[in-house]
Amino acid sequence: MANYVKPEPRPGEKDHGDALSMGLKPLPEPKRDEEGFLALMRERAVSAQSWWDENFDLAEENVDFAAGKHWRPSDKAARADEPTLTINTVAAQIETVCGEQRQNRPAIHVHPADDLGARQEYAVGAGKRQRKVAGAELYEGIIRAIEFQSGAEMHYDAAHRHAVDGGFGWLRVFTRYASGRDFDQELLIRRVKNRWSVLLDPSAQEPDFSDAGYGFIGEDMLRTEYDRRWPDKPIGALVGDTERFFGGASQAMVRVAEYFTREARERELVLLSDGTLAWMDEIEPVLDELSRGGPQTDAAGNPVMDKDGMPVIRKPVEVVRSRKVSAWCVYWHKVTANAVLAGPVEMPFTSIPIVPVFGRERNFRDGRTTYTALHNEAKEPGRMADYWWSAATARVGSAPKNPWVATEDAIEGHMAEWQAANRGNPAVLIYNAGQEKPFREPPPPMPVAETQMALSMQGMVKDALGLGAPGMTDIQNDASGTALRTRKAAEMTGTFAFTDNLSMALRRIGLLLVEAIPKVYDTERTMRLRNEDGTGEWVKINHVVKDEQTGQEVVVNGIGQGEYDVSVSAGPSYATLRQETAERQIEALRLDPTLGEVAGDLIYKSQDWPEASAIADRKRRLIAATQPALLSPAEQDELAEEAKREPQVGPDGQPVPSPEEQAAAMQAQQQQTAQQVFEAETAAKMAKAKADMAKAEAVKAQADADKLEAMLKMQALQAGGLGALKAQPPSSAPGPTNITSSNGTGAQE
Repeated sequence: MANYVKPEPRPGEKDHGDALSMGLKPLPEPKRDEEGFLALMRERAVSAQSWWDENFDLAEENVDFAAGKHWRPSDKAARADEPTLTINTVAAQIETVCGEQRQNRPAIHVHPADDLGARQEYAVGAGKRQRKVAGAELYEGIIRAIEFQSGAEMHYDAAHRHAVDGGFGWLRVFTRYASGRDFDQELLIRRVKNRWSVLLDPSAQEPDFSDAGYGFIGEDMLRTEYDRRWPDKPIGALVGDTERFFGGASQAMVRVAEYFTREARERELVLLSDGTLAWMDEIEPVLDELSRGGPQTDAAGNPVMDKDGMPVIRKPVEVVRSRKVSAWCVYWHKVTANAVLAGPVEMPFTSIPIVPVFGRERNFRDGRTTYTALHNEAKEPGRMADYWWSAATARVGSAPKNPWVATEDAIEGHMAEWQAANRGNPAVLIYNAGQEKPFREPPPPMPVAETQMALSMQGMVKDALGLGAPGMTDIQNDASGTALRTRKAAEMTGTFAFTDNLSMALRRIGLLLVEAIPKVYDTERTMRLRNEDGTGEWVKINHVVKDEQTGQEVVVNGIGQGEYDVSVSAGPSYATLRQETAERQIEALRLDPTLGEVAGDLIYKSQDWPEASAIADRKRRLIAATQPALLSPAEQDELAEEAKREPQVGPDGQPVPSPEEQAAAMQAQQQQTAQQVFEAETAAKMAKAKADMAKAEAVKAQADADKLEAMLKMQALQAGGLGALKAQPPSSAPGPTNITSSNGTGAQE
């Protein structure tokens, strides 16, 4: 290892310090002292429980009120047998705010935060559909895929409802193995079902608790189940205030908690002469080799050659600048009050991955902070409305029923019928003729005072909820759409804090994911991205290939290059926006029919009925053929690419082959013609050869016949002299002839 000398500051350079380093002294490497670890953990749990108790009690009261538990036990007992009605208008208002949030869901967006992040490009898709996307778009696609895999919409809705009806809810981000067949991990998002089981460091200063030093998530487990899982970890006794958090819901339960700690570690950040930023503890083993330079070698130790066959020379790399940095590390443990069940496990985050979703926040001079529900200030007017409606009901109910007024002579002989008239529903009541007709007393008057008080309290409930719209009461229901939307926006202004707080929580979720994605998805794998419209694309990340020119292994689509920031926007879903766009385009087409000639492809593309996209493609091709100036250069290039990929149709309705296909077909035709010529020439040569052979055989046969004739003449001459030769008939067609001679004279038998 070469001697490393810390470089001197450059001329004119001034170190302005690091607020993190100055504000928190980095801790030494943790030593495994379990007793001290558990003692500090219990102390933190007690301190956090004391701080959060006020909010927990307030949340419990608000949740009960939203569920219809309006009457305090003492008030209900004081009324004895009097009516105690509950008019729960709060529940409907909570549903209104939660429904508004579901119609305008927040979405996470990623933006490059430095030049390197802005320059990153990744290949997405495969084959003819492959395209290049920016790094921020890739991260967004991965985050949407994580949300889809997690069912994040349900968890966002649940946390938002917890904030609306109780004052706070919780979301969390964690890792798990993607399947049981490999070691690939994935990120997931979940809500915390029991909002009272979470404790975060009360000394945190950030509104989203991103600087919390510790946190707990508790879980109540059956004691028998605990003994089955950890038989060697006794529960032990709970002493003092420790029981407030670690005490189970009953004697049969035990509290097991996830315990997160955030600790600062001092590291040295160095800038190398080639512009690379690195941690000294990571490059220290190879710093000596880097400082020497020389020929560059591959993993096998062989020299790396350039495209001209010359060895690649690596320039010496030296440390140019360095500084001490307090880097954050987050550790996860599973604990009880007296035992460590699992951990520590280092998490891929620099802040504790527990994200609060708060309601209305109030900070007090004594250091207290409360997070209140939507209806926190509406509970008292709501109880008063219940009281006055109950009082009005009691007064009307206690008044006697309307009596009949009649003279004794009028109902003489029918007294029993008239006395039972208020108890039943008689069809006929008889009175004596000639007498004054009986009549009923008017009903008791409505208790005006009680009713007015009840109605006034209900108005106060609405004002306390923040659903009033001052200055908008003069807008009639039959007003224009713009006026109605303006009134609706004004009515929801008082509750906008709940939706906005969810957006801030999602920004924290996005920051956690952007930070963890390069650390979790760090192996070569194929991932499915999710686009804004719900479609998906495949991308292969961290793909290692060998460079043919240099012989080095390089990483293609390697994520983790550059810095990225996160923002959140809330609004209607993509499907809702698409529908609204289509409706507005149709309305614009009615006002200006010529719009279909210049933008018909865009109008058809926005429709959701079948074959709309096919009609849009045809319309765009028609515009390209008749009015190409209306299309942007990008659209024209896209059409040209489609023309290369898609087959053209000829006059006969059949696809016209592409130039490549035509060249291949011509080459195949030429090969076929050459083969036919070759076969014809071969057949002609074979026929000529057969003819020559037949001719040769004929010549040979004639020669054989001539030879036989000569032999016969010779035999005849020998047998009879010249006269026998003259008497010998000419030879017939050539063929085998049986000639025998038994006496040696050649005479035929």
